[in-house]
Amino acid sequence: MAPSVLVAVLLLLLAGSVVVSVSIGQVDIPVRESSRILLHELTGIGGPGDPVFVDVIRSIRLPRVLLAAVVGAGLALCGTVMQSTLQNPLADPFVLGISSGASLGAAFAILTGFGAAGTVGAVAGLGVPFWAFVGALAAAALVLGVGSAGSRTSPVKLILAGTAVNALCGAASSALVYFAGSAEGSARSRSGPWAASPPPSGPRCPP
Repeated sequence: MAPSVLVAVLLLLLAGSVVVSVSIGQVDIPVRESSRILLHELTGIGGPGDPVFVDVIRSIRLPRVLLAAVVGAGLALCGTVMQSTLQNPLADPFVLGISSGASLGAAFAILTGFGAAGTVGAVAGLGVPFWAFVGALAAAALVLGVGSAGSRTSPVKLILAGTAVNALCGAASSALVYFAGSAEGSARSRSGPWAASPPPSGPRCPP
């Protein structure tokens, strides 16, 4: 199949999936009605359709479907770049340590409180996802730095660097969780119901 034909078929499938996706939900909208509403919203052809269905599609479903399509396209692009860079069809973020870096950033934000509202990185409700992105970005930069040291960068060097960064970030995440658990246990032992009670402050009986 020619690439142009394949692209045309995929675009038709994408358009069909958008129509079906905006039709499915708590409010059941017929596919023909969804197609008519989308055609009118995008091109102005045809009638406006049922106002209730128009509000549901325009305000709720269509933005979510379009966002899902954009995110899926971005993930597909990232996967293509990663597989072509490593020359391995099985390459994924775990190979380069990116997933472990994101996990380390999320663990850091959760256990230290940087992901709470009102702290750095929590602006506009970012919180833990922001620090996970920072961790993934730092892990990717570290892999590229280590993989490009010395001679020119090669897929083998990137994979080896990713394996090392993956182990390093995994160990750091485990250490954070361990020390956070130990600190929480120590705090509970000092303030819990089994902690030593203070001496009574009332009158004492003579010996």
